[in-house]
Amino acid sequence: FSTYDQKSPIWEINHSDKIKIKLNDELYNFIQINDSLWKLTNGAFDPSLGSLTIAWGFNIDNPSVPSQKKLNIALANSGWKNIEISDKEIIKKKNIQLDFGSIAKGYAVDRAIDIIKSFGIKKALVNIGGEVKGIGRNWKVGIKHPRIVNLLLYKIKLNNYGVATSGDYEKYFFENGKRYSHIFNPLNGYPANSVRSVSVINKSVMFADALSTACFVLAPIEGIKLINKLPDTEGLIIDKNGNEFKSKGFDDFREESKFM
Repeated sequence: FSTYDQKSPIWEINHSDKIKIKLNDELYNFIQINDSLWKLTNGAFDPSLGSLTIAWGFNIDNPSVPSQKKLNIALANSGWKNIEISDKEIIKKKNIQLDFGSIAKGYAVDRAIDIIKSFGIKKALVNIGGEVKGIGRNWKVGIKHPRIVNLLLYKIKLNNYGVATSGDYEKYFFENGKRYSHIFNPLNGYPANSVRSVSVINKSVMFADALSTACFVLAPIEGIKLINKLPDTEGLIIDKNGNEFKSKGFDDFREESKFM
């Protein structure tokens, strides 16, 4: 699902002159799941914001605030509403750039766990870029403090559950004293800035990955409301002022008292 590897089907879709593109079974199913998550989150999760990533320079590790003109062009070439899926085909506006960075690691964790289970392995912990799932026993996993390096906010226990975290400390830059992260608000094209981090617990790490991104975009109260509505889902949101918002059952996953 890389947007940089020229052998990747996503790279081919992004650079194709065709409007209608055939999909293999795995990619078709994956994109259908993304479509469902976009609808579930009312567009807060949007995997079609590659043009914004490029406009802000996060694709070349040289980010800066773009001009309003550049931002407007990127916004015009973004938005999952411009995507149609039917009969194992994707139909999109020519310049829409798909970017599954907010869900691909979670998907990879789930696939890795499935493969591990297929070999008869009962106990395992898989960690891909900070997205984690444990099976077969209670695995202890830390949730990072979004501002203090090497400090954990909580330890949680995972057994047949996974956790995914989105934070403004992962990829970011400062300009004129303001922090800008790599997670964009699809409505205005600017990095979302109402929270510092979101951690979501779910049996599907792919689902948790996408939901943590969506809740990063939403206001903290709205994010927790969404998490509380969903079965087998818990979460922790740290807002821009450091305040905590926990879902109803989050503490059931805590291994021990808070570290701070």
